[in-house]
Amino acid sequence: MKKLLCSLIISLCCVASFASENPLYFFNAGVGVNFVEIETVSGVDFAFDPGLVGIGCIGFHMNKWITAETEFAMRSNRFRRIRADGVEFNVEGYLTKATLMQNFILNLTQRKYSPYFGFGIGLKKDSGDVKVIIVSGPQEIYEYSAKIDGSGTAFQLMGGIDIPMGDVSRLKLEYKYLQSEEEERNHSVMLKAQKNF
Repeated sequence: MKKLLCSLIISLCCVASFASENPLYFFNAGVGVNFVEIETVSGVDFAFDPGLVGIGCIGFHMNKWITAETEFAMRSNRFRRIRADGVEFNVEGYLTKATLMQNFILNLTQRKYSPYFGFGIGLKKDSGDVKVIIVSGPQEIYEYSAKIDGSGTAFQLMGGIDIPMGDVSRLKLEYKYLQSEEEERNHSVMLKAQKNF
């Protein structure tokens, strides 16, 4: 994790050295819907309700085509069910994921509605809890609880449309694909407001 953090700092310094003398800095923030997809592992299948994602970014335009930004995001989804070997169990709880990412974005055109895409790499922190409720008879109810706590690295791909709303304001409709574990993927669709300064 320390090596990844050092590499992010070095890449930021390298990117800054290539930036123009008067870079255009910006801040943006947004909210949207997040979907969690976890592959079936050892016969256990997890399903989540659609959740929320909140995001904030600071960055600068290296030139009119390339943008670098540092992003902090929070995603939260509630468990819907757990199925093991074809048997479905009642479940309560939630999964929250915090990420700190360094993104690089390429603007495809300079038109009014400009599409863009990019990628990011960074760190993630998982937290939450889960409670599985098993009813085996009229009077027999068992509950199993567990805490979720983990950290590691993550990468993401993104794409969207940039809509100017004035000289220094913009709206962004954006999709993000985040992968932090081999079997876990997050899909987010969000609307962001940006202010240049």
